[in-house]
Order: sequence, then structure tokens, then C-alpha cells
Amino acid sequence: MSPNDRLILDRQPVRPRWREELSRAGLASLAIVLGFWITVTAIVIVGRYCSGYHVGQYVAQPIHVRSDFTYFNPVKFAAAQQRARDVEPSVYRSTTFSWSQLEEQMKRWPDLAAGRLAGESADTFRGSLDAGAQQLLAGYQSTDKRPLYNQRVETFVASLRKWVLIPAEQTEEETSRQSRQWRSAVALRILDAEGHATLVAGPDDIRVVPLTPATQTEIAHVAADSFRDDLAPQLALAAGQALLPTHRLDPAATLEARDRAASVVLLREGEVGYKAGMVIKAPGEIDDRDLSLLQSEQRAYLSSLGSGVLVRDLLGQAGVAAVITVVLCSYVRRYQPRIHRNHARGAALATLLVGMLLVALLAASGTRPLYIFGVAPPILAAMIIAIAYEPRFGLGVSVLLSLLTTLALNQGLPFLLVPLSGCACACAFGGTVRTRGRLIEIGFLTGLAMAAMTMFTGVWASGGAIPFSYICNNAAYAGIAGLGSGFVVLGVLPFIERAFRITTGMTLLELSDSSHPLQRKLAAEAPGTYSHCLQVATLAETAAEAIGADALLTRVGALYHDIGKTHRSHYFCENQSHGDNAHMRLSPEVSFMIIVEHIKDGVELAKQNNFPTNLYPFIQQHHGTTLVEFFYHEACKLARQRGGRAEVSQSLFRYPGPKPRSREIAIVMLADACESASRAMEDPTPEAIDKLVHDLTLKRLLDEQFAECDMTLHELNVVEKTLAKTLQSLNHGRIAYPDAQPQAPAAQATMGM
Repeated sequence: MSPNDRLILDRQPVRPRWREELSRAGLASLAIVLGFWITVTAIVIVGRYCSGYHVGQYVAQPIHVRSDFTYFNPVKFAAAQQRARDVEPSVYRSTTFSWSQLEEQMKRWPDLAAGRLAGESADTFRGSLDAGAQQLLAGYQSTDKRPLYNQRVETFVASLRKWVLIPAEQTEEETSRQSRQWRSAVALRILDAEGHATLVAGPDDIRVVPLTPATQTEIAHVAADSFRDDLAPQLALAAGQALLPTHRLDPAATLEARDRAASVVLLREGEVGYKAGMVIKAPGEIDDRDLSLLQSEQRAYLSSLGSGVLVRDLLGQAGVAAVITVVLCSYVRRYQPRIHRNHARGAALATLLVGMLLVALLAASGTRPLYIFGVAPPILAAMIIAIAYEPRFGLGVSVLLSLLTTLALNQGLPFLLVPLSGCACACAFGGTVRTRGRLIEIGFLTGLAMAAMTMFTGVWASGGAIPFSYICNNAAYAGIAGLGSGFVVLGVLPFIERAFRITTGMTLLELSDSSHPLQRKLAAEAPGTYSHCLQVATLAETAAEAIGADALLTRVGALYHDIGKTHRSHYFCENQSHGDNAHMRLSPEVSFMIIVEHIKDGVELAKQNNFPTNLYPFIQQHHGTTLVEFFYHEACKLARQRGGRAEVSQSLFRYPGPKPRSREIAIVMLADACESASRAMEDPTPEAIDKLVHDLTLKRLLDEQFAECDMTLHELNVVEKTLAKTLQSLNHGRIAYPDAQPQAPAAQATMGM
């Protein structure tokens, strides 16, 4: 580079680091972060308008009103509506009974009494009158007295026409209901044939008269005023027997009328005014009505602060959410950079956190126990993230989520300590989950830790003012939240694996089962390769445990790293027998292509069997870019025989790679090479095995096969020693059993005794 070029480069403006980070992250990452911040801010602001109290909570001190407000009491409003329903008269509909028919019937009674009309009804009528009454009534059939009798009947019926006769059972109901309204007479509405209602509510013109035995007395008074002779009591008795209800209750119309009356009740009937300084809640347990009143007081108080205070309050909450968002992003970038690079993972993590925060706000802000639905979401997030990534990362993220949850629920330090202790316990015992019972065990330990923390913080924060039974209830709720979180995670674990594209220990254990179809196929079609994979899995698992790598993932990756050899198993030496080598008839180039093809075939088999994606690299990278030495040397020998160049380019006989990009794959690479080479040893002494493992490790180190993985030289040394030790145990010699010798006759005789 010339001095002029260097001067030009020096003059170019240097971009700030934050711009480089922003450009590297991209607009998608920025959109995820902004969306997370806006959503969290909205949830925290909504939670601010909640009172912070919950149903079942015990209040040790009286709660006072902070500013004047009017509370709409639904109980009072419902009582006002019920009063409107009670005041509304019942609706009755006319029956087929007619006063004109009664009048015509009474006008025929003189003829019936004189015996001029025959029939069963006539005999019944005469039987209801005594001899004197029959004689008096028969005297009215004469021509001079008949008009007088008819006039008196008309007067009598005209007086009864003002009556509304209703059945006795309905009268009792109306009387008991309307007596609560301090009415002196029963009021009701009467529907005519056209559906128009007429109110009957006073004793002046129209009266509501029940058909009861007491009604007979009133009929006798009316008859005495109309007839004014000794016949009146007898006619009153006969008329009372002939009366039927003139109206009956219409339930549908009554219900409609009462609903209409309740619907016009004004909302102000349910309003209750509270003044600042009043006691809004006395010490004791909060119920549903108390919670509604306290939340209304909270909203009224915030509204009374003024727009300036509210704006500062909102900005403060948005600022807190922004700080937590920035800390979360920094934490993600520091400990899980793959989330920073993979937008799908970032969106999944943001959705999980927002969903848990929203569940906590919606579920715990109301009648549900706070120490179950307010504590469980952070614990669920801690377990899920610890399983999906690592416990340390899950702990950091769940701590931030616990802070947001505490803010959204308007709680203080005693509440915050409960989910913090649960998250710490869940992440400490979480991580790799190999059995389903392990999740239940983690949930139990987490619930136990939170129950203890709830108990101690309750005793400490209450100062003895809260009954111990309430503290015990909260502790029990916290324990249920921890144990329930374990069961929930157990149920949603398959969805967690798909959402975060991870593989849990339980899935790996299922794949490591020898009855897996692909394992059985490998054992049937390539038995030598199957035995080789089992040996490599044992070597690799032991080495992974020695350096703290994922031993289970390493074992499963080793079991399936050569599954591609099932396609052309007879081309691989471990599956050949009787000295039949198919490569003797092929050129080195063709043989190399067949050998390398098992990587591609293995990946295709893994995809066909829906293998987890984190097993693909074991198939692709377990050879890295190493040289296929045998066919390379064969190609060089063939080139010399043909008179060409003595050396052939190594790039033509190297595996396509890539090189191992994790410690687990690097361990499988070394275990694969050591196990294969040890099979060709004539005398596998410990010294020879140590030298073999060291040479193979050094050879791949100098070939830069470990350049892309995060294995240190110290870890490589531990892996080398562990592989050598394990390989020695796998190839240890046995004591030769002596051949059976014929026994002497004396010995035989002795044994026979």
C-alpha cells in the first residue's frame, strides 16, 4: 500500500460503534426490540391503574380515600333495579268469564225456584236455597214483581262489575309482594283484547278482589244494598258460587314489563360519593366488592393528579421498561449471540416474555390468588429458557421478567423476592432434562423454595399484623405455583422444542434407544458400522464428561454419525468379510467419491427420520476436511506408475467439511479416528494405544481441524488422555483359558467318590 493510499484511508470517517452494531443487527432486530419495549411499557402502564390489592388479601391497616370520587356500586344499582321490578304491577289478561252471563243467569233464578225450568242445574240451584228463600224468589216471577227483581239484579251486577276477580293463590303472591311497597290495595295492570294495559291501583272505581271465602262477605254486603230483603243473603251465596276469575296472570307480559321498568333506572341510582380522608376499607380480608371499590379509587386518584404528573409518571414507567429492555438485549448479545443473529429465535424469546408478563397481569389482577398466577409466569419462563439455552441465561432473563411482573402488579420487595428465589432454584436445578420426573422434581424444589420465601417475607413484612393463616395460605399458593410450573413445562415441552428449535435430553434419550428404527436398520444392513458407532459413542461420551461438554448430545451424535453407510455398506472395511474388497475394482477417485458420499446420505436419512437439526453437524463435520489418506496414496502410486506427477493435489481427496464447530463434534472426530485405527493394531498395549491417540490428536491439531471450535488446548489434552484410557479398557486382554486335559484314572475315581 502506498503512502497516498494509506493517507486516503486515514482520512475516511470512522463510524461510531453503535452504528456498526445497529447495521449489523438489522431492521428486523430493531423492530423486535422496539415492539418488545412498547408492549412491555403498555402492560406496565395498564397495571399502574390497578389498585395493587387482590381478593383474599388481608389488610392490616384501614385504607383511606386519597381524593374525592364517585363510585358506581353495582350492588346498589342492582337493588334499585330490583325495587323498580317490585314496584311494577303484574300484568293480567281477561278470562272467558262474563258479567253479562252472570246477570242473565240470575234473571232466570225465579223460574228455577218455581220449578218452571227442569234439569240437573235447576235441581242443584234449588238445593242450595232453603224453603223460605225459594218461596220468596219464586214470588218474583209474577208480572208485577219481575221488573223490580230484574232492576235489583242489574244493580247488583253493576256493583260487581267494578271488581277484578283473580285466583286466590295469585292474590296471596301479589299481596305479599306489594305489601313491601306500603300499598293499601293490590295494584296490577289489565290487558285488553288489543294489548293495551290499564293500571288498577285504587279502591275508588275498580277493585282487585281475590276469590277467597272472605270475598263472600263483601258479596253479601253488595246484595243487601241491592235487594234489601231477606232474600239477599241467599242470592249472595248463590252468586258467589257462580263467580269465576275475570283475569289471570300473564307471566311473559309481566316479566317484560318489569324488565322494561328496570331498564329505565338511571345509572346515578348506583353511584356512591366518597370524600377524601374517609375510610374506604377497614382492616380485614378483601372481597370482590372491596377490590372493585379500591380499583375505582386508584383510577380516580391518578386522574386527580393532573396531566403534568401523569405524563411524568408515564415517562418514568417507559424509562424503566427501556432500561430493562436495553439490559436484556445486552445480556442476550453477551451470552446468547445466536439469538442476536437469528431473528426467529429473538422473536420467540420476546413473545415468550411478553406472553408471560401479560398472563401475570390478566390472571393475577382480580379474584385469582396472587401467589399462584402472579408468581408462576416468571418461573415458567425460567424453566423454559434454562432448558432451551442454558441455566445462566435463563436466570438472568427471568430476573428481569420478575422485575417487570412486580411493576405490572404494583407489588413491592416482599413479593419480588418470591419469584426471584423460584427462578434461581429452577435455573440451578434445571438445564439438561433427561427424564420427565426431573421436571417434576425441579418444580417441587422450586415450589418449596418459594413457599419458604413467602412464609419468611410474610412474617417479616407484616410485623405480626396479618394473621398467620393468611401467610400460610400464600406460602401454599407459592408452592403450588412452583410444582404446577413443572407439570406445565412437562406438557408443553414438545412445543418448546419446535419454537426454539432445540433438543432436550428426553428426545436424545429416545434417539439413543437401541430399538430406534434407524439403529435397527444400521445393525441389520451395516453390522460392522453399528459396532463401530457403539464404541465411538462410549469413547466420546466419556471424553465429553471429562471436559464438561454435553455428554448426552455427544453420545447420540456419535451413534448416528455414520448412518449414511447403510446405503453402500459393503464399500466400508468394517462391513467387509472374507477379504472381499469392492474398492479393488475401482479407481481411487471413484472410491473416494463413494466414501465421501456417506455424509450426504447420512444427512438425508436424518431428515427423512425427522431428526433434530443439532444432530446434522455430527454427520457433516465428524470428518472435517481431513484427508482420505488410503485413496490419496493409491492415487499417487497410480500416478507414478503412469509416469505422471508423483504427487496428487490433496484437495481432491479431502472431505468437504466443514470443520468441527463445537467441542462435542471435535470429540466425536477424535473418537472416530482412534477407534478405527485401534482395530488395525496387532498388539494394542497401553503404550501403543497412548501413542496412537496422541499421534492422531496431534495430526488433526496440526491440520487445523479444531480451528473453528471453542476447545482449548487444555481440554484437548484432557480429551486425549480420556480417550486413551477408555480405549485401553475396551481393548484390554483376557487370560487365556487352559485346554481341557484328560484326567488320570485315580483322579476320576476320586471325583467319582
